[in-house]
Amino acid sequence: SPREVWRWAALGALAGVGWWTNGLIVAYVLSIGILLLAGIARTRPPLRSLIVPILAAGAAFFAGSAPWWAFNFAHDFAALRFYLPGGTPDQFAGGDVPSLDLTGRLVGLFLLGLPAVLGLRYPWSPAYFTPDLLTLALACLTLAITLAAVFMLIRRGGAWNPRRRGALPADARALLLIALGFFALLFILSRFSTDPTGRYFLPLTITLVILISAFAVSLPAPWMRAGVIAILLIYQSAGLIGAVRQTPPGVTTQFNLETHLPNDDDRLLIDFLQANGLTRGYTNYWVAYRLAFLSGETLQYRAALPYKADLSYTPRDDRYPPYVAAVSAAQANGERLAYVTANVVEVRGWLEGWFDSQGVTYAYAPVGMYHVYYDFAPRVPVPPEQFTALVLDQEQ
Repeated sequence: SPREVWRWAALGALAGVGWWTNGLIVAYVLSIGILLLAGIARTRPPLRSLIVPILAAGAAFFAGSAPWWAFNFAHDFAALRFYLPGGTPDQFAGGDVPSLDLTGRLVGLFLLGLPAVLGLRYPWSPAYFTPDLLTLALACLTLAITLAAVFMLIRRGGAWNPRRRGALPADARALLLIALGFFALLFILSRFSTDPTGRYFLPLTITLVILISAFAVSLPAPWMRAGVIAILLIYQSAGLIGAVRQTPPGVTTQFNLETHLPNDDDRLLIDFLQANGLTRGYTNYWVAYRLAFLSGETLQYRAALPYKADLSYTPRDDRYPPYVAAVSAAQANGERLAYVTANVVEVRGWLEGWFDSQGVTYAYAPVGMYHVYYDFAPRVPVPPEQFTALVLDQEQ
């Protein structure tokens, strides 16, 4: 209703914050926008009554998404171009990832992304979760239930027996269908398709929960309704328990175990660095921002070192200018700096060899799984931006 201005403002604010934090929310924002326009066309309220609610929604949207707009106005709308087939400029995160052809994008959507949302595979592994015949059967049933729910949504509004419980309301059915369609289209056309991990499919979970729930409650027999819920709960629980018991890595966000860094030794490292006045220095992408967050930014390290065994590195890891400036200022002022790396033997070996080639001595301290190099003499080694060049020169 146009008279409920606060609802319009709340919708705009939520859409704005969502737009800033996860761009795939556009699939839902557009879906709701289309339904609102359809409702306005159907009820035909006086245009004057729409001015205030539309302005409230628009103002709240721009307020919620203000950081997104501030970045884009300063960087030629790089984030907006991420949604287009051409992609974002190379100097920003994700810009260096090669684009996929249509086949690769469809594989990412249907064989990697959607199975991760349904629990058919762990997001950090390409393998499906079917360790035995029982879980294989449960996985097949989970997939069958989902496909049946989608089919019923298209054919009967999400209900097996519309006369018994009633199909989903027309608006709800339209919202789900449009959202699913927009999501698939946006994923295939944009740069999101280059990284079909579970994180980008999180917006689908609510849609699928509503979809499958509507299907389950519409089934004609109580045992059928209970069976659908039981199958899903048992399979999802088995997957979660299996992930927790799988050591390493347990539950992780990483595809590569080299970048899986448990939190067990984080406090030890923070205490060591703070106790020794090593608040600035150089480390890798997976350590730098963790240290900053957990220490309340008392530790500011540049993400300037490689973290893979092949020593590959992209300068895009070192993406936060305030930390770059803080470390550069500390080095210019002659403050104590540290190099911190984790548990990759190849990185440690190359780093120590590089220190020797620079003619410097240093103190070394193992701190749990971390390795800290500090108290360099006669000088702190050259800035890490030259580190990559040295690695590349050596490989060539």
